[in-house]
Amino acid sequence: MLKKNAIVDYLKRQAQMFDYQARRVYRDTSIKNVHELRVTIRRIRAALWLVEHSSRHHTFKKLRVSLRKLGQALGECRELDVAIQDAGQYHLKVGKIKAERKTARRKLLVPINPKNIKKILEQLESAVRKVQKYPELDLTPGIIRLRSNLSPWMSKNNLSDQELHTLRILAKKNRYILEAFKTPTQPLRKLQGFLGRGHDLTVLQDYLGKNFKVQLNLFMQNRKAKRAIKPALQFTLKQLDTIIESES
Repeated sequence: MLKKNAIVDYLKRQAQMFDYQARRVYRDTSIKNVHELRVTIRRIRAALWLVEHSSRHHTFKKLRVSLRKLGQALGECRELDVAIQDAGQYHLKVGKIKAERKTARRKLLVPINPKNIKKILEQLESAVRKVQKYPELDLTPGIIRLRSNLSPWMSKNNLSDQELHTLRILAKKNRYILEAFKTPTQPLRKLQGFLGRGHDLTVLQDYLGKNFKVQLNLFMQNRKAKRAIKPALQFTLKQLDTIIESES
């Protein structure tokens, strides 16, 4: 039986980080602060996903909705910040994007306000207590589900842009769950980097239109990503198998 201790400890650490980072973002919506809080939210959501897909007794719908809403507001700010940075590298005008970023930061002040953050923390602490109190919780079904979602990608070739986007999200979930079990993730992080960079360039063109240099760089990033997919997936599937076997 895959014990719950690692996930409980992981959620506790992420809750502490969430509290600290949310207060920091409320004071300063810098690109660094926003990015770090987004990653913490993703880690929490990945851990909750694993618990929910391992037991019918655990559902955290209200917490998931709260985290998703905050994550979406942070994501909009993050995408605009990165688009402005990238536009500067390609000597593109960013007046329109700056105006949208200003609006996005103003919208972020609603979900990032201390009252809402306190509510999310209370929901998260309640979720941790609920997991702790359930002695028979076995996380193996969730790991198996994660593996079954990932393995079909091994046989896919010539992935579309939408498929690369879907794989990017799946790679993040796998990475954060592996991290919860203190398992190496380097090949997966490398793939995630290529996919993430490709996503950033796609967003830049969504805001400012097609650009030859941007498209060329996007093509190169996607090519690197496609070369990295199978090695990263093979590595990840092996790590998931190791986690399951270590508790069998």
